[in-house]
Amino acid sequence: MFLRRVDRVSAASLVFPWTAVGFAHLHQLLYFGNALASFVEQPHGAAAPCLVGVAPTPGALFANYPPNVRLFNVYASVPIDAEDSKRLIADFHAAARRRNATLMVTVELAHGQQLDDAVATGTLASAFGAIAKLCQDFSKRGLTGGCIIRPLPEMNGSWFTWGRQPSLAKQAFQQLSAVRNDATKVLWAPNYGAGYPFNDKGSQDAISLEQLDVNGDGVLDAQDDPYAPYFPGPEHCDFVGLSLYSYPPWPWSDPVRMHDNKLAPWLGVEARPNAMQDKIFGQYPGEMHVPNFWDAYVLRYDKPFVLAETASFFVAPEHSPTGGFRGMHFVKNASDVVLSAELAIKSSWWRQVFNASFCEEHAGKVHAMVWFDVAKAEWEVSPRVVDWRAWYGGALQQQSGEEPQGVVEHQKSSFAGSKLERSLYTPLSGSALERAREVSTALRAHVAQSWPPP
Repeated sequence: MFLRRVDRVSAASLVFPWTAVGFAHLHQLLYFGNALASFVEQPHGAAAPCLVGVAPTPGALFANYPPNVRLFNVYASVPIDAEDSKRLIADFHAAARRRNATLMVTVELAHGQQLDDAVATGTLASAFGAIAKLCQDFSKRGLTGGCIIRPLPEMNGSWFTWGRQPSLAKQAFQQLSAVRNDATKVLWAPNYGAGYPFNDKGSQDAISLEQLDVNGDGVLDAQDDPYAPYFPGPEHCDFVGLSLYSYPPWPWSDPVRMHDNKLAPWLGVEARPNAMQDKIFGQYPGEMHVPNFWDAYVLRYDKPFVLAETASFFVAPEHSPTGGFRGMHFVKNASDVVLSAELAIKSSWWRQVFNASFCEEHAGKVHAMVWFDVAKAEWEVSPRVVDWRAWYGGALQQQSGEEPQGVVEHQKSSFAGSKLERSLYTPLSGSALERAREVSTALRAHVAQSWPPP
């Protein structure tokens, strides 16, 4: 995800995705409607042929997700054989097995680890082998939905230590191919290509111009293919996909002002109709230089598509260091205005992501859509926090005292973020709690219309 994670807090081999990282200026003010019913599409006659997925925090793992959520993603860093990371994967397996769901393991390098070292020393190969064995064990224990291993996510980005190193990334996929088994599938998922080659963060000194200068003009720029140098080959992956998020227009640096019940852009903006599909198909206005991912990889190699990470940009007032946005106290019914904004912003995107018609139209070509259900700091909007959540599983669960044992305690003890980041563990209350309930209810209602419980 461009302009999102460059780092995650790590303890032992356990990675939690909400540190201050590489995760707005608009020229018009936005109005948001209140009608919840408009966020629910008409029901379809049969269950859509693709999976509804979620990437929750460990603390939200055993939340009361509806039974039509059929894929759970866990982030794990190498070395994967450490007991803490094994336990986390096992807990996610338990949550997936309860729903006959799929477990997706996103494999990342631990903080500070370099890709060349991880490949050369066999650290990655060992991690892949350990995960494949765990998946095989899970299969024997009843995980009928199977395992997907997603190595080196967003490897075409500049915000990870493994970014923009195509030869090494392809070697890593080859190492995974050597150890995978019948219980595992492999997902190759770069970041959506708009903005490529992205910013100057990450492994700039590791860039190989010869490998990345696809058009041969001697310059690495937006005219170079953001996907092709990193593709490991059809023999080394079972699925292809993208990290693709809904963002407001850049820049996001203007202060927020709220007046006359109008909201300036820090909150976010509604997604353009058909934006997700147009981006995947290389048809999004203003981004026509981005290749058609669907034709190049889904159709050409007959590989089902996975939307590996997605969510909609939203900055809530309670995540501001001052407890609200400048001028918010002048707005009548400000909490209602913010609720309407969050519903409008997030539903405009989830209607495209969890779209039964899209899955049915491309039956057999779309495997899963995975929502990144985390609130986390992003350096572009620091010190504020982007709340990507829509399911709000763990946040709502904490209100009823249903916090799972084991995982959450480890999660909290290993978290070393700032005061603002730690505040994300605080149970929701007041208008924030009401918003979470309304948004979660709207999403669940939408999904239930097209994905009847199994």
